[in-house]
Amino acid sequence: MIHLKRFASGIRGVSKFSMLVRSKLDTNVSFPLENLDLRGYLNAEATGLQTAPAIYDLFGVSNHFGGTYGGHYTAYTARKSESGTDWYEFDDSRVSNHTPAEVQTKAAYVLFYQRRK
Repeated sequence: MIHLKRFASGIRGVSKFSMLVRSKLDTNVSFPLENLDLRGYLNAEATGLQTAPAIYDLFGVSNHFGGTYGGHYTAYTARKSESGTDWYEFDDSRVSNHTPAEVQTKAAYVLFYQRRK
C-alpha cells in the first residue's frame, strides 16, 4: 500500500488571531499500473527478497473527492484475465468499466500493489 499525502496544514496570520488552516492537495501524481520496481529501495537481506524481484502491479486505488472536512470515497479495482486487465470503478451502488488511463486521477489517495511471483 502506498498512501499519497493529500492534505497540508499551516498557520495563517501572524497575530494572536493566527489560525491553523488545512487544505486538500490535488496535485496529479503519476503512478505506474504495472512494473513498479522497488528493488532499489529494499534491503534484500532484511526483506527476504534475494530470489524474488520486488516488481509490483497495481490492483486497486482508493479515491477521495471533496475537502479536508468531508467528501466522498470511490475505488478502482483490477480484474486480470487471460485477455488482459479490466478496471472497474465502485461508487456507492454503481459499478462501471474504465480504461487504465482513467484510473490515474487527481483523486487517487491510496494505491494497492501486489508483488509479482
